[in-house]
Amino acid sequence: MHLDLVSLDLGPEYAMMLKRPFRIRIPGIRTASLPFVRYLLVCELSDEWGVVIDADGKEQMVSADFILGRWGTKIS
Repeated sequence: MHLDLVSLDLGPEYAMMLKRPFRIRIPGIRTASLPFVRYLLVCELSDEWGVVIDADGKEQMVSADFILGRWGTKIS
């Protein structure tokens, strides 16, 4: 069986309907110092707060506004 990661174009109004975890592609310009696409991995989300995984693999509690403020259009 071959499994693929599915990406969808969804706005932040669909955030509460998504199964967790999911990742958000963070919009931005690639530069020499940041040549890769950046993502935010969301493990939990409520109306007020969320839990994300940072670059070191550690869980961090953040506000829901932090997550929604970085919302791109590609969700996986």
